[in-house]
Amino acid sequence: MGMDKPLFEINDNIINEVVEITKKMSKLEGDLKRLSKIKWEEYNPYDEISFLKAVHMVENQQLMHAQINSLFAWAASSELNSLIKACVVHYELASVYQAGNNQVARLWQSVVLYNYDKLFELIPIESVIDANLQEYYHAIEISRQNNNSTVFIEFMLEMILRAIDSYTRRYA
Repeated sequence: MGMDKPLFEINDNIINEVVEITKKMSKLEGDLKRLSKIKWEEYNPYDEISFLKAVHMVENQQLMHAQINSLFAWAASSELNSLIKACVVHYELASVYQAGNNQVARLWQSVVLYNYDKLFELIPIESVIDANLQEYYHAIEISRQNNNSTVFIEFMLEMILRAIDSYTRRYA
């Protein structure tokens, strides 16, 4: 990240997907009590210590600490909707890691989303991303080329929406 604020633009597509995700999540509230298994509440999504504990980070720690602290400070103070923040955190963490270790970024997006709404414990976002890996990496690459994560945010919001739809078709 290396700056005070990540670069992206909130456009109509992003706003519409956030509204759609929020509507669909409100319909699933009863499922959480029945199916909750993971203790996500142990992790503060904007705390470096929680992050390091979760991922056992070993790569270039000095540089990463500064970047992660900057990112988490921005995310903790940002008034943006947490769905958008989760996508930004995902993208920025993916950018911090060498060798494309995006699993850590996806994990931490899940922590941010769970902190936003406990129902995200049940939503299979990772499996939807896995089914669309080529598009996932393409969205990351386009965002890197543009030095702006808007394309990635739009892509991830679409993946979240698809995951909610998948869950709803299967269980609701």
